[in-house]
Amino acid sequence: MAWRDTAAMNLVGFDQLIQRRPLLPEEQVVRYQGVVNLTPEDPGDLSALARASDQAGHGQDAIAVERIALRYHYLAGQADAVAASHDNLGNYLARHAADYSRALGNHLAAALLLSLAGSAAARHSLVSVARDLAQLPGSAVVPATVSDLSASVGEVPGVHLDQLLAELNGDPAAIQEMLDALLGEARTWADPDTPLARHLASWDPVIAGIIAARTGDEQARLAVEQRLAECTGSADWARLAGALSAILHGRRDTSVLEGLSKIDTAIAGRALAALSGEVPVPSQLWPAIPFTGLISRVVNAAYGDRATADQLTPAFIRMGTDSDLAPMGSALRRILDGERAPGLARDLDPVSAAVVITILLHLPPV
Repeated sequence: MAWRDTAAMNLVGFDQLIQRRPLLPEEQVVRYQGVVNLTPEDPGDLSALARASDQAGHGQDAIAVERIALRYHYLAGQADAVAASHDNLGNYLARHAADYSRALGNHLAAALLLSLAGSAAARHSLVSVARDLAQLPGSAVVPATVSDLSASVGEVPGVHLDQLLAELNGDPAAIQEMLDALLGEARTWADPDTPLARHLASWDPVIAGIIAARTGDEQARLAVEQRLAECTGSADWARLAGALSAILHGRRDTSVLEGLSKIDTAIAGRALAALSGEVPVPSQLWPAIPFTGLISRVVNAAYGDRATADQLTPAFIRMGTDSDLAPMGSALRRILDGERAPGLARDLDPVSAAVVITILLHLPPV
């Protein structure tokens, strides 16, 4: 599929196309600067187009295109690609529509499919399920059975989760048991006393550094090794530091997760999934490693922790007196005031931009 200046294009007409059965290969969607040819052979290109729309801020376009992509991924029958598409759609629904009920269904479908496949990326999707659960309105119904979950995501024409699950595992009881386990774990993480988001955010720069180090960036490797060495004497983080050190030095199998706590497992599993390309963690975020403590506190405050927000006030005042840190401090203040635009990182130095982007990636829309 070819298109020009995707980020600048505002896609139109997808709502109508979604409702058609079947979507004909020759149907076209006209955009301001080009035409997208929709064919069953290229669902990955449609997902890429949805991702570009998301990055350009065209949230409703991203949702609409990924819904079409999901149809075609089901037609292709590749479970890992279906799971990735469900995960993408869940992200767009949460980020751009604050539709946590539908986001939950898609993230849970992704987690279930990936768990059946034994993929480390299941941990990433499960973290998203926990976030959705934490944001659900009180009246929302959680799809607790495979039938309910299939009906939830089956609102997209051509999406038959129950059939795909049956192909992966012929034991319905085993699938339901796995779904029960996933929901139980996600509910634990969604508990307000389990500040998962801030932990994931604070470790993302380290994961980014591992990715950069694996591609030959020695500065990133040194930064990661220093951070992990600092954690080896910590009662909270020593085991995670050991697991991440093993991953840094080449371990890629899920046995590295054995013996870890739930939060440690989520972080280390995210590292494995990021290295395999199943979870996007930009390697450019590693310069934020020295600011992991600040990242953790800002995310916690943005999720409503007033005590932490009050503690940050004097820190921001001090940053304002430092010409190097003042722009970052100003951007972080704006985040706590409710701003979420990616443009907050614009014109910042690379380290400050990495801090701001890392935080934004782990915050829900306001």
